[in-house]
Amino acid sequence: MKEINKKLIILIVAVVLFFVFYFLFVGGGEKVDVEFGFTFSQKYASEFGLDWRKVYQEILREFNFKRVRLIAYWDLIESENNNFNFEDLDWQIKKAQEKGIKVLLDVGKKAPRWPECHIPKWAENLKEDDFERELLDYIENVVLRYKSYSNIEYWQVENEPFFSFGEKCKTSNLGVLKKEVELVRKLDVRKIVITDSGEFGTTILPAYFADIVGITIYKDVFVKEVNKSIDYPFSPEFYFRKAKVIESLSNKKVIGIETQAEAWGDKPLPYLSFEKQRELMPLDKFKYLFDFAHKTGIQIQYLWGVEWWYFMKEKGDSSYWNYSKSIINKY
Repeated sequence: MKEINKKLIILIVAVVLFFVFYFLFVGGGEKVDVEFGFTFSQKYASEFGLDWRKVYQEILREFNFKRVRLIAYWDLIESENNNFNFEDLDWQIKKAQEKGIKVLLDVGKKAPRWPECHIPKWAENLKEDDFERELLDYIENVVLRYKSYSNIEYWQVENEPFFSFGEKCKTSNLGVLKKEVELVRKLDVRKIVITDSGEFGTTILPAYFADIVGITIYKDVFVKEVNKSIDYPFSPEFYFRKAKVIESLSNKKVIGIETQAEAWGDKPLPYLSFEKQRELMPLDKFKYLFDFAHKTGIQIQYLWGVEWWYFMKEKGDSSYWNYSKSIINKY
C-alpha cells in the first residue's frame, strides 16, 4: 500500500511539473496586431546628454503612437517641500494632447527608470507617518492638476509596487498603497493601472487593487550573478496564458506596460560605451524583440527604450529608430 501511495505521489508531482513547464516554456504564439505606445522619461533622455524636449518632440513627430506613459517624478515636481513645479510635465502632456495621444500618467514614489524610487531629498529621512502624509499630498496635487486634461486616459499608482527592485526601494506597504489608490479614486473617475513583473510577479495583488493590470515583457536581460546577458526562457505563449488567467480570475484587463526595446547591461545604458550598447543589442536581436512582442497576444503594449533609439541615431546608427518606425507606423 505504501508503495502504491509513493508511486501515486510521484505521478501527481510529475503531472504538475509537466503542466508548469508547459505553461512557462512551451508555445510559439501567433502574431497579432499590437497597438504600441511608449514610455517617456525626461530623466533618462537627459542622462544620455540629450535635450529631452527635442527628443520627445521628434518622437511625437515621426511616430504614429496613440499612447504614451508619462511620469510625474516626485523629486522633480516637488524638489522643495510644498513648492510644486509642473512646468515640464505640463509641456509633455500638452504636446501629447496636440497630437491626439492618450496619456497614462504614473504617480508615486516608485517610478520608471533607475533608481526606481524617485524621492525628494527633503523627504528621504522623514518618519513613516510624515512620509506617508507628504506622499499623499504630492499625489493629490498631481491628480488635481491634470484631471481636467481630456487626453489623460489612465492613472498608474506606483511602479511595480510588489516587485522589490531598485535603490532604497522596498515592496510597498499594502496599507499605504491602498490609501494612494483610494485617494486617486476619490479625486477622479479614470481607471487605475497597477503594474508588476510579467516574468516573476504573481499579479494577484495588482489585480486586487487595480482596474487594469500592467505587466512587463522582457526577453534579453543582464544577470549580475553570472556577469552576462541571458535570454529568459519564457515563451510568448507564457505571457498570453498569464494574461488570460488574470483576466479570467479577476475580470481585469491586462496590458504590456513595459515591453523591452533596448539593451540591458551591467549598468544603465548612458554609462556604457556606444560600442558596448551595440554589442548588447545587435539589430537582429532588436527585431526579434518586436516579433516576440507581437506573439504574446497582448494587444496594448508600451515600448521601453525610445530615448535609446534616439541616442543611437544621434551617434550615427539610425537602424533601431528606422526599424521601430517601420513597425509602428504601419498601423
